[in-house]
Amino acid sequence: MSVISHDPIYRLHSQCRIADGPVRSVLVDLDRRMYETIPNGMFDLLRMLEVDYPMKWSCISASFAEEEQSVLDQYREWLLARDYIYEVLDGTQSNWSELPVRHEQPNSLQDGIIDLSKDGDYPLLPVIRQFELTGCKRVQIRDFDGHRLGELRTTLAAMHRSIVCNVHLFLRASTDSILLAAEFAAHAHITIIVYHGCDQEELKAITALALPRVHGFAKCIADEGCCGRIVPDTFTINHQFMSASGLANTCLDRKLSIDRFGNVKNCPSLNRSWGHASNLDILAVLEDKEFRSVWSISKAQISICQVCEFRDICSDCRAYVSVPSDLYSKPAKCAYDPYTAKWQP
Repeated sequence: MSVISHDPIYRLHSQCRIADGPVRSVLVDLDRRMYETIPNGMFDLLRMLEVDYPMKWSCISASFAEEEQSVLDQYREWLLARDYIYEVLDGTQSNWSELPVRHEQPNSLQDGIIDLSKDGDYPLLPVIRQFELTGCKRVQIRDFDGHRLGELRTTLAAMHRSIVCNVHLFLRASTDSILLAAEFAAHAHITIIVYHGCDQEELKAITALALPRVHGFAKCIADEGCCGRIVPDTFTINHQFMSASGLANTCLDRKLSIDRFGNVKNCPSLNRSWGHASNLDILAVLEDKEFRSVWSISKAQISICQVCEFRDICSDCRAYVSVPSDLYSKPAKCAYDPYTAKWQP
């Protein structure tokens, strides 16, 4: 343990966020895009560094019992070693500023989902043009069965100057779709391509392509029921997501979707529809207050989520809830219990 020869002032780095739970807490590093679980006692220390800043270490130490001093020093050394906190030098106390709580986007629509299958025959390119009217730049296209692969190819080619510049493709694996991987990956607006339902030979073929933005996995995504699962692998750690989590729904906020039948919805898994994609007036839908009402459902309003230490990095789901009649009940596909800090199998 290092010897502190003076009485320093410490500060939690601005890219770090903390959240407490009933049993343990979480420290999130947005720059490194990682999180660590920490004892609630360490959370209390970090809150003091934030709330009572600029308080000298001797004053902080004095607020803890004598038997807690050894653990307190261990917490400090651990935080310093991982560069979560830093010593504030004399004269710099007033130069520290927090990152903004939430970055508002100039456009009213932030995300889109478009599902494709043999069940729907709505025209794809006009739907894309509707998304462009809102200034939406991020769209996820999920092809469940490969039935509309040719139309998808034509649409992507026509989008070379589209404002929709961040497209995630989920494609049903087949010989024909994998042959198009290099062509699709060459489009500047395609950020990732994921093939689902791959057999061993298809996985080998995808690996052989050696395209950094193209991936494959064995599980087949047959319909919108794939959504809503909450596990650590689905946590999202970035400033935009985390800053919005306390004020809005981290799944539905500023999102519009087209399900595989062509119904216009907040999410393909929700029941209510706001018309059909074949005659979509996206600006009119976005003006509907009921459509926008689910955007603002935050974790603070949801049972159990409001006390969970993972609340700021967890994707929420209002389509699959534990009590179907209660929109504010726990996500049905979340197996975590914050009161025991355990994930159920």
